[in-house]
Amino acid sequence: MAGDCIQSLGVIAAAVIIYFKPEWKIADPICTFLFSVLVLFTTVPIFGDMMRLLLEGTPIDSVDTVELFNAITKIDFVEELHDFHCWELAPDKPIMTAHVVIKNGMSAKLALADLTALVQHDFDIFHSTIQIEEMELFEEDRQPAGLPQFISGKESTYSKVLDSTFKTVCFSHDDE
Repeated sequence: MAGDCIQSLGVIAAAVIIYFKPEWKIADPICTFLFSVLVLFTTVPIFGDMMRLLLEGTPIDSVDTVELFNAITKIDFVEELHDFHCWELAPDKPIMTAHVVIKNGMSAKLALADLTALVQHDFDIFHSTIQIEEMELFEEDRQPAGLPQFISGKESTYSKVLDSTFKTVCFSHDDE
């Protein structure tokens, strides 16, 4: 708004100068150049904000993501936090997703309610998606139980089926 007023006053000033001194026609391109610099300085920050939103960048002003991550990991029932993402799709509307591994014996529903309250009320997260994972579902090698052998290193019912499917899909052209 202020920039528009300044530009209007500049156009009027250049017109008055050219009206009274026609030989000073250079006043018009000088004003145009000054206005283009003014527009450049006012649009570059807007362009940067727009690109950060389009590229789904981390919120700069609204959420301290390190503090949010630390607050979640400090909760007594949280064993581990992974796949943590925080971004903005609109100004001041941060979004967060995370996988939270909870300790054995903790209710997944209560954990989800506590975590959702924390991120929405203490950190003003507009939308959150939290996947609760129970510690007892993980084996010693930190892979979810029941994964195929080539992923978890343990024999399972699925490993034979997936192994034969994998060989059929990936290596069938070698047999021809």
